[in-house]
Amino acid sequence: MNKKNIIILVAFLICLTGYSQVWKYDSGGNAFDGKYKSANVIGACSDFPYNKPALCLNIFKERNMNLYIANSGYYSDENDVQIMFIFSNEPKTIYYSGEIRLSKDKETIFLLSFKSDRSRYLDRIDFINKLKKSSRLDVRIKSEYKNRDIKFSLSGSTKALNYVLTKNYLNHLSKIEEEIESNVREEELKLDSIAKVQELKLDSIAKANEIEKLKEGASIVRIESILSELGINKNETSYTINDIKRKATVYRFNLSEISKIESSTYKTIKFIKLSLYDTNNKLLHWFSIKLPQYFNKLIIEKKRNERLIEVKDSLNKIEFENKLFESPKKRLLKLIERFNLSLDANQSVLNKYQETYNKKWFDFKNIDSVNIIKPQKKGIVLMRIYYKNDWIVTLDDIDVSDKYRKKMRINKAY
Repeated sequence: MNKKNIIILVAFLICLTGYSQVWKYDSGGNAFDGKYKSANVIGACSDFPYNKPALCLNIFKERNMNLYIANSGYYSDENDVQIMFIFSNEPKTIYYSGEIRLSKDKETIFLLSFKSDRSRYLDRIDFINKLKKSSRLDVRIKSEYKNRDIKFSLSGSTKALNYVLTKNYLNHLSKIEEEIESNVREEELKLDSIAKVQELKLDSIAKANEIEKLKEGASIVRIESILSELGINKNETSYTINDIKRKATVYRFNLSEISKIESSTYKTIKFIKLSLYDTNNKLLHWFSIKLPQYFNKLIIEKKRNERLIEVKDSLNKIEFENKLFESPKKRLLKLIERFNLSLDANQSVLNKYQETYNKKWFDFKNIDSVNIIKPQKKGIVLMRIYYKNDWIVTLDDIDVSDKYRKKMRINKAY
């Protein structure tokens, strides 16, 4: 057994040696282990052999506090123990033990925090101050096997408790509280002992949790806005956010990191793929989710976009073909200049040429030469268009002047 445990045992034995319900206080220690101060009172209980329970307070080295109930029974598990407190000056208010810890022999209950129906959290200093203001404390210890009622006199408690709670110790607590207020949002404090955990104020940790909840709420509002911009309706947005929160917990990323969300569909299954990115456009996580209404909306938009692309491609193709047609058209006009046709005749040739071109029987890009032929059949003039690939197209019933027609020789081979 180490020296510190010996000192705690000594303080514990002091609690057990008093039999009258009078508060006693004492101090002790040595040069090696430091000094301690202790205050205690023996309570009244009719349950033998636990009829002399003790309520004790001790502080070691003006730094570490122990507040506990001793000699009240044997308890197998901390989770099976609940303690109720009623002060004589607050008869209608029941206080409960918050966090407790059992000694190794399971017979001492260390009290770490308290609560009531009106207050979710009281620390030990708050509870000790209530001990000073009341004349009696009624305690009920509820365990798995039995309820045990104890009465503690608080007469003389103020002097005894003030003896233990020195000015140095209270200043020490004040400094710790200031340290928590300034650092609880930035880092997680490293604690040396369970007593220090209590001294660092569990209520301040609760405040930090409230701040995290506020941050999470702001992140959810931002994610709702992103999902709304994607076109997901309110019902499916709520479902999606719950799924994102589960994924954040499992895959260990924060909702506040999400800056962008992209959605896409699969080719073979009716699921949506959602990809979550941070502010640096780095992929945090992606997952599949079933959103029937949003899926149908994306499919409709996809088909509409595909149709727009088809129309655009068709228009581009027509424009491209018109450009292709423009070049041989100019060449054709140049080739028929030598026939001195009228403007109407030139337009007629172009109209027949374009009509033939639109049928796509051949390629007009390589017009080589043009000739006008007068066949045996009277009144008809034909125009032949020659290509480098020896393909020939004939435009019939070309309108030429009578003067030019008379000069033409009849082509008997046609």
